[in-house]
Amino acid sequence: MALLQHRSPEVSRSDRQEAEAQAAGFAVLSQGEAAFRQALRDLARSSGGTQIAPRQTFGKLYVALDDYLTDSAFDPFRTMLRDCILETWPVAAGERVLGEVLPARRLHNPRTAANEIGVSTKLVEQIMTDAGALPAADPRPFALRTFDAAEYAWLLAEIPTLVGRGDMLAAMGATEAQLRTLREEKIIRPLTKHPRVKAPWRLVDGLALVAELHALMQPDPADGSGWDGLQFAKRRTGLPVGAMLNAIRERRMRVARDPGQSGYRSFMVLKAEVDSLTGARPHVRRRDETAAAGQPASVFANSIGMRRRGWYPVLHQAGHAPAFWNRHPVTRRAVLYVSEDDKAKFHRRFLTPATMQSEFGLHRQTCTARLRAAGVRPFSPGGVDFGPLYLRQEAEPVLQKAVGLGQG
Repeated sequence: MALLQHRSPEVSRSDRQEAEAQAAGFAVLSQGEAAFRQALRDLARSSGGTQIAPRQTFGKLYVALDDYLTDSAFDPFRTMLRDCILETWPVAAGERVLGEVLPARRLHNPRTAANEIGVSTKLVEQIMTDAGALPAADPRPFALRTFDAAEYAWLLAEIPTLVGRGDMLAAMGATEAQLRTLREEKIIRPLTKHPRVKAPWRLVDGLALVAELHALMQPDPADGSGWDGLQFAKRRTGLPVGAMLNAIRERRMRVARDPGQSGYRSFMVLKAEVDSLTGARPHVRRRDETAAAGQPASVFANSIGMRRRGWYPVLHQAGHAPAFWNRHPVTRRAVLYVSEDDKAKFHRRFLTPATMQSEFGLHRQTCTARLRAAGVRPFSPGGVDFGPLYLRQEAEPVLQKAVGLGQG
């Protein structure tokens, strides 16, 4: 009867003959389980509206399997209908579906997620679309605009904690120009770039940067005219703030605080060291032209999203990544470098969340969630923690499959 209604919705129930319904059902069931499952999916996807409505969609079939066809001979049909319902509608954990209680939610749609975390449905829809959980142009009825609840649980947990620009500036002690620069240089990124989301910032990102600079600053205050704020130094020399932060992390540039300021805006760097880094004063220190070509390992590590201090040297010393030591051409200190060949070898063996995002076009959090779901764990020989570093041969097949499913 459900099949007939799906095929000819304009025909009144009185015109549907029992024999006609039996013939339609037999035509599907005689082809086996796969055909029955597909017929159920087709019926489910034909449902409209905004509500979770398996009873309305499947009609007497749902009522019968739920209420009175309790004979164990009907269990396979009950299981297949239950599977179809759970893969179609965002049923909540604890709900009973055809005699079984769902232990954990499998799917969300924007409304169920918004109700669960206490924000607006539109906000969830915008952020999930931006993250790739929902397609931008989704032809499905609203109730069926679903996404994987477990895979995006991390993102849903973040949404209620997001703050707007004003709160972010106040918490960091930064100016609008400083936050804009940090965003443009991708030092701090909003969780979503959707223009209608007024609170896209993760407060923890801004506070972590301020805390990091506090940990790196020298004890003496920045007093006198020999110091510049990071933003002023960028404006004066054109040197990116990111380059200065990398130099501070590598102890090639000192950072101190203006005692009259607080937060991010209080951090100052020496003008002479900024000028030296830009090459504006080549006479101060002579560059060693014999230095081997390469990039500092710390700079390379930052470029692939691995910003833990000393991360690449530890990986290299353990024998897992190629590199070479040489004296810095300006400071003459021993620095670990990677050549272009070293980088290629690293990329052939490893993937990081940043390189996954760049290579496969999925958000880095989506990539790591897919890997967790597939049982792929970070590279950790002997229990050593190298952070979110994955062997390419293990991660790549999972991510390629994820891309294929997304395109499908």
